[in-house]
Amino acid sequence: MEYNVLLLGGHLCGKTSALASMFDEVINKLSPYFSLRNITSVHENSLNHSLSDKLMEMKRFASNKHGNNNMFCMNYGCSISYSDTTLRFSKLGKTKGIDFLFTDMPGSFCLNNGIHYDWIRNFVRKAETCVVVIDTPYLMVGNVVENLSRNISNVIFSLLTSIEYEKELKQVLLVPVKCEKWIQNGEGEKVVQKIEEEYSQIIDFFKKTNNVEIGIIPIQTTGNIIFSELSEAYRLYNNETNCVQLCSKMTDNIVRLKDGRYHRIHNNEYLEQDPSFYYEFSDEAIRMEWFQYANNRNADFSPENCDQLFLHILRFMLKKFLEEGKNHILPFPKEMNKDTAREILDTLMSNKLIKDDTDCIHTIKSVFIN
Repeated sequence: MEYNVLLLGGHLCGKTSALASMFDEVINKLSPYFSLRNITSVHENSLNHSLSDKLMEMKRFASNKHGNNNMFCMNYGCSISYSDTTLRFSKLGKTKGIDFLFTDMPGSFCLNNGIHYDWIRNFVRKAETCVVVIDTPYLMVGNVVENLSRNISNVIFSLLTSIEYEKELKQVLLVPVKCEKWIQNGEGEKVVQKIEEEYSQIIDFFKKTNNVEIGIIPIQTTGNIIFSELSEAYRLYNNETNCVQLCSKMTDNIVRLKDGRYHRIHNNEYLEQDPSFYYEFSDEAIRMEWFQYANNRNADFSPENCDQLFLHILRFMLKKFLEEGKNHILPFPKEMNKDTAREILDTLMSNKLIKDDTDCIHTIKSVFIN
């Protein structure tokens, strides 16, 4: 059996990127203390866009600076189905360990006129930890419709509060991504404050629910790519080649292509607003995100605090085990016991691996005394 973690968030909000950067940071940073492996089956990875492919795409994109500091937009590929990825955590030198099953739920499934609603509720019910991934640019500078459309906070509130929270201890984490701009400018607490406002329904609900822990963990999935602006999304059509390119309109005859280059519209080309940036419960167009490379960053790919997402989940799981015992939590192999759990917690604490109330990471409400 695995410890179940469910990732929820809007369409294209960055769930898969967050998971890929988390796996990369966790495996690299924690290797001196623990053994961590992605043990997702080849069959599972062949059915879904694997995290290794996503990570390679992010690293390649982060290092391809196009020789300038023009704005560009990220790839708008999205998951078409939910995917499961398993991370095995064990003590150094051990093969058996604790398996964490991360389920990446496509944002389109959460909408889709409610077709998948009851099905997703079963995942929420099964999950010990629910991670709500938040698209920070839409949260911070998007209008009401854009923020609601991209982050679907109302839909997520409905899903999270649609099940009964009985005696079992659970965890909810609000995780803003694409927040490099605010964190690096020293404005991370503004993001936290905005989350506390926009997600107040979720926060207030779980504050009153005795057995659910809730926290906020901002993460930087690339480190060197920062948000620049939102602008209307267009498609540039070429009548001769049938080529279609995503772009933004600068003037009546100039567009900015997704790689940042400016292009003059030719006689055989025409523009239309991109229909994929309209959402099903709104007639308004949703502007697209444009980014730039951070001037003060030397590393091509330098995610930060993605490991904290896993570490807060790990600590919660260990404390839950100590509180409830094996009768209520199943992922421990037989040789694991409370002494082993305490030993892992001691390693986490003595090496100061977990951040609390720093880097804008906050536990809003804990279910444990210490």
